[in-house]
Amino acid sequence: MTRARLPREVRELLETSVGSIEKIEALRHLCRAEGPVPRAELARAVRLERETADALLGDLASAGLVEDGGGDTVQLGAATASATCDELMRIYEEDRVAVVSTLSLLSMERIRSMAMRTFSEAFVSKKKPNTDNNHS
Repeated sequence: MTRARLPREVRELLETSVGSIEKIEALRHLCRAEGPVPRAELARAVRLERETADALLGDLASAGLVEDGGGDTVQLGAATASATCDELMRIYEEDRVAVVSTLSLLSMERIRSMAMRTFSEAFVSKKKPNTDNNHS
């Protein structure tokens, strides 16, 4: 399965909300847990420092994919009930290379876009010659 063959909705989910393997692995761990998971356990499961895992969970919470599970736990959010999230998890289990390849392509597209924006801003921000007629 290549990026072109990933469903459009799955590509959009990867681009907008689940843009890393660590986020996919966190969701995968929560799906398997079938209930609230301690944050420290989730950090260990995705092999991240606690602070990094908390930032990752904050991103996923912003997208509605995870939510506070009470105490120091997290659980799947309402947005994971979508068919798109289920499809992403299915594809990830069946063909991780397709998902990783898509994530790599999306990252390259973001880098190219940032480089083009920076390049164009460099031309725009060049100091224009002084057209002020007030010569002292």
